[in-house]
Amino acid sequence: GIGLAMAQMLAPTSAELHLVARSEDKLSTAKAEIEKLGGRAHIHPCDLSDETQCNGMIDTIKEEFGGIDILINNAGRSIRRRVTESYDRLHDYRRTMELNYFASIRLILAFLPGMKERGSGQVVNILTMGCQFRTPRFSAYIASKLALDAASRCIAAELKDQNITLSQVYLPLVRTPMIAPTQLYSQVAAMDVESAAERSLRALITGQPRVMMPLGVIAELMHL
Repeated sequence: GIGLAMAQMLAPTSAELHLVARSEDKLSTAKAEIEKLGGRAHIHPCDLSDETQCNGMIDTIKEEFGGIDILINNAGRSIRRRVTESYDRLHDYRRTMELNYFASIRLILAFLPGMKERGSGQVVNILTMGCQFRTPRFSAYIASKLALDAASRCIAAELKDQNITLSQVYLPLVRTPMIAPTQLYSQVAAMDVESAAERSLRALITGQPRVMMPLGVIAELMHL
């Protein structure tokens, strides 16, 4: 999805990429693609919602590579369900929060000390325009993304004199495998993966704190 597209776009640069996903096979394929494009990549099979696996991956990167300069939090889980059908499904909220919020915060807290020690660093969080619209049926998903949004903006305010930036990217519906199970979305306009990746990397290049679609800005103004 978006993560792979971003990695492919970064391949021709001097970036040394660390790719994280659950599937080692898909990671190996991605690594080969990036190397064909002239890039360098290391792969780390890991379920980011599993604290033990996540901590092991963090320790490996710190011990073998000394940390990272830029963290892109892109992994995510989405659930679309009416609240009236969720009365006995608290686990939906827990599992989206575990991956979309706690996993990202775990990585931020793990790699911030190294960034601070080196005197520079950047975190890019891939969020959703649903944070601006409060889209119905996505209460579990959007709540987890809003939690990451709020925490990161607070952290950014604390670190603004440390040469460490945190950027939030609010993407619209993107045509990825994650939305495929919702048949309705096959008939709805969606951004292509490459455009979403380009927009996300804009935050990396510019360091701007919030990358928003014009429609998202309008939605926020309407809420106000």
